[in-house]
Amino acid sequence: MRARITLAKRLTYDTLLHSLASSGVKKAIMELKKDNTPSDSLKDDWANNPQVFKDFRLGDGSFTVSYQIRSYKDSEVKTYFGVVDEASKLNINTVDRRTLKRLLEAFGVDEIQAEEIAAAIVDWRDQDSFLSIPIGSAEDLYYTNLDLPYHCKDSPFQVLDELLLVKGMSKELFDKVKDYLTVFGDGKVNINTATFPILKALGLRDKLVEKIIRYRKGEDEEWGTSDDRVFTQLQTIVPQLTKVYYLSAEEINSLNNLISTHRLTTSSSTFLIRSRATLVFSPLGKEITCVVDRKGKILFWREL
Repeated sequence: MRARITLAKRLTYDTLLHSLASSGVKKAIMELKKDNTPSDSLKDDWANNPQVFKDFRLGDGSFTVSYQIRSYKDSEVKTYFGVVDEASKLNINTVDRRTLKRLLEAFGVDEIQAEEIAAAIVDWRDQDSFLSIPIGSAEDLYYTNLDLPYHCKDSPFQVLDELLLVKGMSKELFDKVKDYLTVFGDGKVNINTATFPILKALGLRDKLVEKIIRYRKGEDEEWGTSDDRVFTQLQTIVPQLTKVYYLSAEEINSLNNLISTHRLTTSSSTFLIRSRATLVFSPLGKEITCVVDRKGKILFWREL
């Protein structure tokens, strides 16, 4: 009887936690729908709003919608209360090999290994059976000769976890880079929300990336506050920056090249919501991670 009562309690708690975490998702979608600004940035209410998303109490529990950004220089991790812009990341299905290589190098992978893993990622998703580089990448011949064989997918990634099937991708490396990659969106990176490693991976030099980041943070040098500066249109990126910082001809050319090749944007269409629910009378919790579009359509859903 005691076991049955315990099981019944757990089922009841699980139902309550699911309802609370789902409420966090719905609240986030509401905030996204309310935003009618033409550009998207970390100063928007959906991106950082503790009053709305931190420990929001409902009945005997609460939910928190949050995410973390790690400082590239000192590894300090800061928590923000809101929704993640998927356009702040690199789309694993559209990003080119060179950009992937730079991202991997930013996380400590040596040049040769980064080249091989980047090539293997591209070969996993492309539809042919030819190696992107002569040595180091992988197609069917490699994967079918493993102790537990499987075929190279030769089609787009559906979830990021597929990266763990790619030659050279360890669990340790995956955990480092997963928050900087996505399978959603059109592949353009939002210059208003992209982090240091992403802008660096796009080919911008450190000094230019630092200028972009400092410009966005505003006078208080903090993201997600009212004085944040926002790039409103692609055509205004260079003029806005040059009003505050000196840009060399090389830096201007680098930015204009990203704009002309359609690799940047100032707005977003898909967002990641991570909602964590807890109860006041139980140590149990539940986390829902989902990706939604601007209208609230669910594109991905996972519960833990």
